[in-house]
Amino acid sequence: MKLGKTSWILLIGGILLIVFVSLGFAGTRQMRQQEKLATDLKVAQQRVANLQLEQLTERQEQLNVKLTEVSADLETAKNKMRQPNESIDVTDSIFQIAESCKVTIEEISSAGLSGKEVAKINCSSQALNLIAYGEVLDLVSFIARLNTDFTTGLVGSVNMDIPEPGEERLPAVRIQLNVYNYQGD
Repeated sequence: MKLGKTSWILLIGGILLIVFVSLGFAGTRQMRQQEKLATDLKVAQQRVANLQLEQLTERQEQLNVKLTEVSADLETAKNKMRQPNESIDVTDSIFQIAESCKVTIEEISSAGLSGKEVAKINCSSQALNLIAYGEVLDLVSFIARLNTDFTTGLVGSVNMDIPEPGEERLPAVRIQLNVYNYQGD
């Protein structure tokens, strides 16, 4: 069978029409997919931004709570140390502790008050040097009580002198006690 010129033109025209319609459908489908992917990308970006914002907001709230706790602790520490020097009768307290521990104080000396910053808090500091005598366990108890009974004091150093067996003297201890008082901002 031989086709004429007109048949060939119609056949080629039909084939081209099928090709163009197929390309049109494929192009439309591709455009829809691109639009869907663009929409999905925007939604994902918004979710990531919201998630990061939520995490940052949550972290900020945690840090604010921590800041409040630390500020309260700082005020508590300041209030413990906020005692005028005149109201602290350190030597009386030391003698009371010594008496309850069955320890004899031989000497208390101090170079006086000095200014000092403790944990970024302005304080006055008084370094006391003590010499005390008693039984070893009583001296240890005395040292421990100095650390615990003075809420604003801290034993800085201890030098214990324990006699050899047969010596006629009591064990002695030299203590450096630092007492701090809050001076204000």
